[in-house]
Amino acid sequence: MIAHKKSFQQSFNWREISTLLLERGELPATSRILRIVGNVEPEDQLSAQDLAALILKDFGLTKKVLRLANSCFYNPNGIEIATVSKAIIFLGFNVIKKIALATNYLEEILRKTSSKNRALVLSLLSKSFFAAFMLARLDRALDFSQEELFISALFYRLVRVLLALHLPEEYLTLVQLEQNNPVKAREALYLIGERLGKAWSFPSSLVDILEGSPKEKEEKHLAALVADFDQAVQAVLERNDHEPLRRFCKDHAVDPKMAASLVEGAYQAVKDLHRPFAKYLKFCEGGEERGEEPVFQHEEFFQKALAEITALLASPGQKYQEVLFMVLETICRAFECESVLFGLLKVKEGALSIRYSVGQRNGALKDKTLPVGEVLKEIFRKKTEWAGKKSTIPEFEKIDLPEADILFSPLIILERPLGMIMALRKRPFSSEESQKVAILRNLAVMSIVQTKRG
Repeated sequence: MIAHKKSFQQSFNWREISTLLLERGELPATSRILRIVGNVEPEDQLSAQDLAALILKDFGLTKKVLRLANSCFYNPNGIEIATVSKAIIFLGFNVIKKIALATNYLEEILRKTSSKNRALVLSLLSKSFFAAFMLARLDRALDFSQEELFISALFYRLVRVLLALHLPEEYLTLVQLEQNNPVKAREALYLIGERLGKAWSFPSSLVDILEGSPKEKEEKHLAALVADFDQAVQAVLERNDHEPLRRFCKDHAVDPKMAASLVEGAYQAVKDLHRPFAKYLKFCEGGEERGEEPVFQHEEFFQKALAEITALLASPGQKYQEVLFMVLETICRAFECESVLFGLLKVKEGALSIRYSVGQRNGALKDKTLPVGEVLKEIFRKKTEWAGKKSTIPEFEKIDLPEADILFSPLIILERPLGMIMALRKRPFSSEESQKVAILRNLAVMSIVQTKRG
């Protein structure tokens, strides 16, 4: 442990501290999620489904994304959203990317936080998210995208979060010494952040905006804007003083009267993200307490998802890929499946080419091919659902799938087999569940027929 004595230079050695942080391991998931979110583009339909599949792998992440998608911050008209697929369609690709990044970052940090320093970490995280949600709302007035603003404000004080997470005593020392020499403290914070960022292959654009960055002195650089905004936010956080925030708004051609609504909206979003955050933002007054997000029972969720799919079918310009993916998501969540796959039939090859997948193993079989033997051919001939154990399907004998019950649902378009939906779980499927899957499958077929006719 680093000694907490004497002068600033002696008691806070940034090199030693950054080495200790590197030894404790990479900040959980941050680099991975930044890369995933950064590489997924809305122009690519499959990428949108990849993003949904990434979210659906984690029940906690799915729940938080849907909670925020139904929150007054993102959904002020109160349009109920039951599926991740609809959230992407309704809220937009970039909004869901931002929510996925925020929730995954939060979940990974909380997993690594001990009870001893939990309050300290939660306090810092709540304020970082508060600033991120607020700054993102100013994207129309600023020359940066909402995503850039959100990520920059969220990670501006990243080094403080890391210190509180891994070296809480050193962080408290930094806070104490910061009162006497704030300039030196910011220099040390950036030097640590720069070293960690390089070691963890953070994008240079992210390293440039970390607290204390030299780029803060460049007037038109994003780092300068985020630093100015952070000062205004700190005045709200520490003294409930909104004047610096109003001044920031005025300087950037934003009506200063918006300051109060920015604070209230960001506060609500932070609570919707993680309710314990509210206790660390006591400066905020007003606003009704929102209850916990509804926990959909299986039948209720099925009916809500069915209504969403039907509405999408009736909307102009709907695409069959969106409907099909929403069908897979509904089957996976309504019937508690481990994985749900859609394979396109390749007649000449006698195989199913896996195009979409949802669930725990969604990455394992995507783009793979599964053989079509006598069992699957018979299912296509009968044009109806069939369920059985993997071990009873000869063509699947050598396939790398865990032993499971599999429900097959064939898609037949104009009397010709197109592909197969396959749902996997550890317990048998009931006849009632098979009937519900048939309803969903028929909606997928309808969307494909509509697309062909269009």
